[in-house]
Amino acid sequence: HDETLTEVSLTNSDFTSGSGTDITDWANTAANKWERSGDTIISPNGISLFRRNDNPLTNGVAHKLIVRAKNTVPGSTARLQVYFGGNNHARYDLTDDFQEYTFQGIQQNDTTFILYNPSGGDSTNVTVDWVKLYKYDGNVGLLV
Repeated sequence: HDETLTEVSLTNSDFTSGSGTDITDWANTAANKWERSGDTIISPNGISLFRRNDNPLTNGVAHKLIVRAKNTVPGSTARLQVYFGGNNHARYDLTDDFQEYTFQGIQQNDTTFILYNPSGGDSTNVTVDWVKLYKYDGNVGLLV
């Protein structure tokens, strides 16, 4: 199949504007809020959701999301998971240094994506440096 990609424009995908829990173009959707620190965002301990506000996904089209992230507390366990709409598509254990993590998925009837910190316990902080989103062009197939 054809596997060409088009980058989707995401304003403030490098978290350069906003303060505290008010991060421009993003919504904190859980009681525990992600916070901006310089040009990164940091998830608090425990489960926390961070949603893109402007509906960047195209219904019925496969997308690839690349997130540059790291474990905020070296030596502890930190995980990052991504939802395309309501569908969970991957989860990674993060390293103590920034790495690029790729998530791929398709969602019908929803055009948002969510960054999710699923770890429990006391040392679950996740730091995200930037996010890039691509949509697949051509026929990538859809299993039903």
